[in-house]
Amino acid sequence: MLGYCHSQSKVRTFRISRFRSVRILSRTFRKESYDVEHFFRHTWSVCKGQDHTRFIIKFARELAQTIKAEELYIKPILKDLPDGSLLFEVTVNRDSDFLQWLYKFGPGAEILEPIHYRQQLREMLNMWGTIYADQKAEGTDY
Repeated sequence: MLGYCHSQSKVRTFRISRFRSVRILSRTFRKESYDVEHFFRHTWSVCKGQDHTRFIIKFARELAQTIKAEELYIKPILKDLPDGSLLFEVTVNRDSDFLQWLYKFGPGAEILEPIHYRQQLREMLNMWGTIYADQKAEGTDY
């Protein structure tokens, strides 16, 4: 939900599931000329961030049509590559939401830029590889 926050003196998003109680007041708040599209500019999901990070992702040929069919609030720049893969460029203001979306495509999505996110993902995959390298979980010997 989008609304005015009196404690922060600004418009922000609220997660309804975090409300403890709700009561109707006689006073109302109306911002006639508020630009919702400007508020959510570069916002991947509902949560708004402060930074602006430009990502360039290469999606495998098998995912190209799926990515093109995604209904996204932010309109990425898309470029078809000769091998059938897809170059995807987008600027977001909260990297974590974008990365969560991206990870669901597994090895079909390759982070090209920024390079430090590529390195971060490699480190995370190496840690996971270490965790899953042995067969300990099979024996239920936690």
